Amino acid sequence: MVKLIDNNKAVEISIREWDEKNTQYGPDWSADFFEVGGLKTVDDPEPAYIVEDVDYCIEYANDMVAGVGDFAGDPQPNQVVDVTELDRSAYPICEIDLYQLSNEIYNQGLNVKDTEIVSDLCPEDTIKVVFMDGSACYVSIDPNFPLCVDFSHYADESCRDDELSTDCHDFEGELDYLDGVKDICGGLR
Repeated sequence: MVKLIDNNKAVEISIREWDEKNTQYGPDWSADFFEVGGLKTVDDPEPAYIVEDVDYCIEYANDMVAGVGDFAGDPQPNQVVDVTELDRSAYPICEIDLYQLSNEIYNQGLNVKDTEIVSDLCPEDTIKVVFMDGSACYVSIDPNFPLCVDFSHYADESCRDDELSTDCHDFEGELDYLDGVKDICGGLR
């Protein structure tokens, strides 16, 4: 069995083949199916693999069984996908995904007009947030504290004039990005 987590969900999933001849299930091969060797993990309370979208992974496995999508024409009716939903709160954020954070800022942030990932200011990627009033903000991961973001607000989109304010948000122990989005944007929609 493999544990998969994203920002919203945690599941334990197994993929096993039903052996008609011996009337029993074969060994679980979900780790091979999801190629977990290349995935980042959370090791507390027990190992879980970080994915972008747990629901997509479940659908992908079910597509394999049904022989649809990437598996069109090759159904695997003897394969069984078993999914058990876990308590997501047992797996706090272990790394900041700037693309996911940018998406959350755009969708949940108060008065946000646009967000984009830029790389012209810092060695690492940075989120540029433009607000409805024309002001802007840069958000980047603190190089000394990987679960913390630093953000600076500017009077206009150019972000070339003096900073209006700077602050940070520590995501350690948090389950989602909403408190950070609230700090960065001054509120939620």
